[in-house]
Amino acid sequence: MPRMILKWLEAWACAFGVIFLGLFAAGSAGSSPGHLSFGIGNLFAVDPATAVALPGGQRVSFRLKFMSEFKPVAGLSSAAWGKMVEAVRSDFARTGDQVDAWKTVQALEAQPSVTRPEKALRDHSHDLGTGIVALPAQGREAILIGFVDGRWGWVTIDRRTNCAVILGPDLPGCGRHQITDQRAYDMAALDPKQSDGRVYVPVRASSGRSDSYVFEQ
Repeated sequence: MPRMILKWLEAWACAFGVIFLGLFAAGSAGSSPGHLSFGIGNLFAVDPATAVALPGGQRVSFRLKFMSEFKPVAGLSSAAWGKMVEAVRSDFARTGDQVDAWKTVQALEAQPSVTRPEKALRDHSHDLGTGIVALPAQGREAILIGFVDGRWGWVTIDRRTNCAVILGPDLPGCGRHQITDQRAYDMAALDPKQSDGRVYVPVRASSGRSDSYVFEQ
């Protein structure tokens, strides 16, 4: 009898392994290096019964309903958005949250505001047309949001220059992540109803360009 039970357990283990590897392969297919999307996450995809529509028609988790409350503007072009993402990747990897040293970002024609996630949309939604960088305190990941060609753009960037497109056009060197319910939960950290925080704002020089960033108290 014990031998029969052992064989039964071995059979179930093999079956589970096959399913596990299949989910991993399905989720990883098409992902760029450093941006593997674990396939089992697809089991937690958005429930169509409770999904909400964003400008442009994409349906996302009800957790992101707050995003549908912002009227889209033309915003940045895809080209300008791509340059901004590359600038943030470069500066964030080089100096982290020392934004006064973000020289590549400061050299952009259209410069984003840099803020804490909890204040990005609550106090700075008027900057969506030129981009907002949500930078968690001591965080390992920066979040760049804005309107790109009239639709939401959302990209995450880590200190190793890895980036992932959540919403918006595909970008060279960035993977694309599906908005599962768990990811929507994480994205809801930018919900304007979140708690208070401090904000980085550009300090404008007489030329109209930003020479540095400072904390807004």
